[in-house]
Amino acid sequence: MVLVLLVGSFGPTAAQAKLPGGPVWLPPYGLGIDPGPMAVTLLLIGAMAIGMAGLLVGLRALNRGWRPDVRRLTRIGTALTVLMILVGPMGSTDVLIYAGYGRLAATGRSPYVDTVRELINSGDPIGLANGGIRWVDTTSVYGPITTWLQTLAAWIGNGSVHTTVFVMTALGAVAYLITGVLLRRLAGDDHLRQARVALLWTINPILLFIAVNSGHADTWGIVFAVAALVSLSRRHWILTGVLVAAACAVKITFGIYVLALVIVLRRLPKKLALVIVSGLLTGAICYLIVGPEAIRSTLLAGTKYASASPWRWPLYPLSDLIGLAPGVRVIVIVGWLSMLVFGWLFYRLLVPPGSRTVEGRPITAAVEESGDPLAAMLPVITALGIGWVLTSAYTLPWYDVVAWAPVALLLGGLTDQRADGARSTDPSGARLVDRVLVIRTGASVIGYLPGAAYYFPPAVQLLTDVARNVMAPAVSWALMILVVLAVLRRRRVGRQTGRP
Repeated sequence: MVLVLLVGSFGPTAAQAKLPGGPVWLPPYGLGIDPGPMAVTLLLIGAMAIGMAGLLVGLRALNRGWRPDVRRLTRIGTALTVLMILVGPMGSTDVLIYAGYGRLAATGRSPYVDTVRELINSGDPIGLANGGIRWVDTTSVYGPITTWLQTLAAWIGNGSVHTTVFVMTALGAVAYLITGVLLRRLAGDDHLRQARVALLWTINPILLFIAVNSGHADTWGIVFAVAALVSLSRRHWILTGVLVAAACAVKITFGIYVLALVIVLRRLPKKLALVIVSGLLTGAICYLIVGPEAIRSTLLAGTKYASASPWRWPLYPLSDLIGLAPGVRVIVIVGWLSMLVFGWLFYRLLVPPGSRTVEGRPITAAVEESGDPLAAMLPVITALGIGWVLTSAYTLPWYDVVAWAPVALLLGGLTDQRADGARSTDPSGARLVDRVLVIRTGASVIGYLPGAAYYFPPAVQLLTDVARNVMAPAVSWALMILVVLAVLRRRRVGRQTGRP
């Protein structure tokens, strides 16, 4: 985090876009130093590599019995969250396009119909700050709540890119802190879960970079999704539906929580109906307010592919056969099918047949009995979340918050019932899931560094091309193969020993 703050304190660089407009006393601050694209890129790659290593070491220590002072870690994480918004957003220029969408709405236009190109043509300062960004001709793919928050930031900013961006990152930091509070509440008195929340969320250096400093909308959505988990744990079915719909009204990708709820509550049709109906009503109200064009524009997000996706490799040979557009449609469909397959595989790693919850009941019966429905929800949403971000045709590093929040809670409370009656945390599958998520997110972040400059010197361009187009897909393929082998090995061992 020191390295991230160091690079952020330089001011506009290859990692950080210019934020004109002032005032100078308002964060983010910068020294006006640019050491060059290569230095900035290497420093941030080093920061993310150290962050990955630190998380893996911390997880290993927790598995070996380390029980840190959670309150101390929470205080440190809170301080780091604040520091992350005192320097400019890095690793992405999405905050600029957010500001553009907000400016469109604040000036009486619709970001679902109009584009930031209109702001550029009219000489609007926020539009001009978006010059050279690829999304200026694209309507918003975000939900109504995101648009309202962007509009609020643009209204406060009143034409200042600097102020508008700071308001958005500040809102994200608040959402991140609230999410941490909710996760700690869900962790209860389980000190291992509390420690995992502190390590995997509160002081997670990768998330602090991509979710707080970079200012992505996913940070606004996850607070509603985790609030829905709190509501689910208290069996407030209508409120659960409302909160999940609010998460989807931030970004449609949180629909994965809807799928998880359908899977978990499928044997309780009345409860599921309450969740679905309340969610549909909430979503309908949100989209009626912003207009039906928002639905069409939002659904366009599912028709693209990302350079770091594992399906990028087979796309181009496929495109030679059937064309680029049909090829993209094929890998998008394959990505969704792969999510279901790997979601099932991850679920088998987390919850082998016969595994039990902390309460000693079969985890698949946690909802049907009088127990906490959260016990059944957590492994499902974790498995689907990691399966999706690992195999989708279009996922970016900040999408991974979908999985990071539930994984922090699940593994500390999942136990196996041993033959002697004692309980112990599941050592193999759970730890593999931890490592997969750390490596997937870290490698994906590195693949999209430095993130702000539009043109790089040849050496920097080569480095970023290799990281994004070769290293990141290769890591995803390696992790997918590792997961398949791990599940096959566990099944083989189960057959040999006669128990899961």
